[in-house]
Amino acid sequence: NFKIKNYTISILDYGIFEDRLHDILYKTFSAQEMLIQYAYNYEIRNLQFKILTGLYYSHIYNYNAFGINNSVSLNILLTKINSSTGLSIENISYMLKHYTAYNTPAPLKYRFSFNKNFESFILGYNLLYSKNNQDYQHIFYLEFLMSDKVKLRLSNTDYVKDLFVEDNDYNFLSGLGMGISVDLKPISIDIGYMNLGISGVAYGVSIYFMRD
Repeated sequence: NFKIKNYTISILDYGIFEDRLHDILYKTFSAQEMLIQYAYNYEIRNLQFKILTGLYYSHIYNYNAFGINNSVSLNILLTKINSSTGLSIENISYMLKHYTAYNTPAPLKYRFSFNKNFESFILGYNLLYSKNNQDYQHIFYLEFLMSDKVKLRLSNTDYVKDLFVEDNDYNFLSGLGMGISVDLKPISIDIGYMNLGISGVAYGVSIYFMRD
């Protein structure tokens, strides 16, 4: 990720995937995404309003997609209780080029969030509604402020409940995520992990370059 003032360029590489059935490997392929985005921020008293607009490009195997992506959010600072709450509409998109002839709509989402700030940690909750799938996702998280440069994160979601296996004593770990963030201005590094139940685990590393 690269950030210069209000402009951000994000490049995401999902790595190598395998098309495999039992022990037979049919093919391998890769997937990447790029997003160029501009952020507009407006604050008045305890209200923070943000608009994100940009262009995105996605590549999966031999398929490509290109479009315009927008998001809007309103955050309310509740200073008396040292908390904040917010509402956002995400992925308000228009596809300029679809992966295939079938016009797949962008995953429009609505989010409600609440954060409670304590001296050494932040407790948060997100309710995410996906319009395409018409389902709700509950996300709980903790962020420990280890120092002014290091943050440790824990989260859990019920989004992967459909991947539960009967008689598995470790189903409660499905959806569990952990991560650490290190701020080494002008570079920050995030390392994350998420348990996907019977689908295995997912790891991610993000490097963020910031410039005024």
